[in-house]
Amino acid sequence: MHGTPLHTAASVNHIEMVKLLLKHGANVDAEDNSDSPLHLAIHAGHGELARLLMEAGADVQARNHAGNPPVQVAAFAGLPEVIKLLVEAGSPVNLQDQVGDTPLHDAALQGQVEAAQALIAAGADVHATNNAGKTPPGPCPAKRPRERGRSAPGSRWLAQQGGLLDAGDQAGPHARAR
Repeated sequence: MHGTPLHTAASVNHIEMVKLLLKHGANVDAEDNSDSPLHLAIHAGHGELARLLMEAGADVQARNHAGNPPVQVAAFAGLPEVIKLLVEAGSPVNLQDQVGDTPLHDAALQGQVEAAQALIAAGADVHATNNAGKTPPGPCPAKRPRERGRSAPGSRWLAQQGGLLDAGDQAGPHARAR
């Protein structure tokens, strides 16, 4: 594992070590391949540790190597409680990554319905388009070959929330929820 001791402790959910490192001046926003300890904790699903890092002043808008802020990592991982904490700490819910996806795009594409619900409750734009002109959850082919041609998980639910699943889909007849 690379990075700082704080990165290592955050990625393995060693809360007591994180507390000790922070107490002794560890940089809560140190980067390892553009990932902060907060990114790593969220990616690994460590919600309590994410809370601790935010309480220590972690930047809730920091971008990782893929241009993802922590709220996008939480959306992808399906962590609605962490999404709520990030929003309470000032994280915008409509930030876009390098391909223009918002956290709601990622939550919907991964079938993370509870995360999508948390984002929408926090004001996520169900009509936001990415660089390809697609609204959440795409529409696009599923990421795994055996799922190609199927609707993205959670797409029916998102359609009920007002998302226009085929809005902006100029690329062809990908899975549609309507």
